[in-house]
Amino acid sequence: MRRFISAFFVVVLLAATAGAGTFKPINARCPVRTDQAVKPELTSDYKGVEIGFCCGNCRGMWNKNPEPFIKNVPELKPILAKLEKDAEKAKSMTGPCDCKKIIKGYYCEKDKRELTVDDVRNNLCKRCETKPTEIEYCLKLVPKPFDPKKKVQDPPGTDTARVNYECESCGMKGPIEEGFKHKPDCKPAAFGSGLKKVCTKSGKMPHASKID
Repeated sequence: MRRFISAFFVVVLLAATAGAGTFKPINARCPVRTDQAVKPELTSDYKGVEIGFCCGNCRGMWNKNPEPFIKNVPELKPILAKLEKDAEKAKSMTGPCDCKKIIKGYYCEKDKRELTVDDVRNNLCKRCETKPTEIEYCLKLVPKPFDPKKKVQDPPGTDTARVNYECESCGMKGPIEEGFKHKPDCKPAAFGSGLKKVCTKSGKMPHASKID
């Protein structure tokens, strides 16, 4: 009886010891020899997940340079996508403001630049996480050249431009109403600032106040 109990505890101890160092791999096939099934005891950590291999040689090749074999582990795709998204989010929260491109209707006050669609996420500038202010634009339809080969002609395109401010008295123009600079001898209208909104391209009244 004592021998049986002793043998039982030895088996339990060995099983526990073997299980302590075993990690469950996320992949079923070896990323190096893709026709081979992985062995659960042969794994390697990659970005926080365990990758399985069929033999020690394959694991060694992976550890030396995993890049050529990553595509052979489809289970990694969603994990890497999430890591990339998290990295981009961290960069947008800590990186410098880099609003260099132009988009209709968005302007980063912090960096004093207009933004692109790629620069804006959740109505915030990706780099500095400040809410962009809306810009007013004028809209002008630009007819497309007539194409005799087409039965149905292309619809007119849109030409957008920022709205500027112009003094009705001295003719000076500026992008903002607050702190507008008039000519030294200018006497603005008695009521209000004497400014009117004009299209930066046509110099006339804006065709539309905003374009989404």
